[in-house]
Amino acid sequence: SVSSDCATALYHLVEFRFRAPKKEMVALQSLNRHLQEHPDMFASLLALLLEAVVYEDCPNQWALSRPMLGLILTNEEAYEMIKTQMCDALPPDRKPQMAAAFEKLMNGVQLNLESRNRDKFTQNLTVFRTDVKQFLNN
Repeated sequence: SVSSDCATALYHLVEFRFRAPKKEMVALQSLNRHLQEHPDMFASLLALLLEAVVYEDCPNQWALSRPMLGLILTNEEAYEMIKTQMCDALPPDRKPQMAAAFEKLMNGVQLNLESRNRDKFTQNLTVFRTDVKQFLNN
């Protein structure tokens, strides 16, 4: 699908940024210049992906999970802000459940984009989505 293809392209871009300090300096400088011109770009994309997983019918969750981990790792402040915003958007009795679900999302996930770690994040995302859907629908 188009969204899966976009997620794959975004994953490659985020992976490049995450791993690039060791190589491809000209391309990295160009990417960083673009991000300076559009400082909220990655944060907005992360918010969009998280909201899609939580609030929409998401048949391609696996594809969306791939760029999400890299976006979280390269934008930790934005991730914390998005977590807060998503919790604050809920009724007071649901906020602790959302906060707990977000905590579990990163359980056992390390600060790298290795295959095993991406798989662990994808597994956690599936549990996250199930937990959130369950308490939102009750």
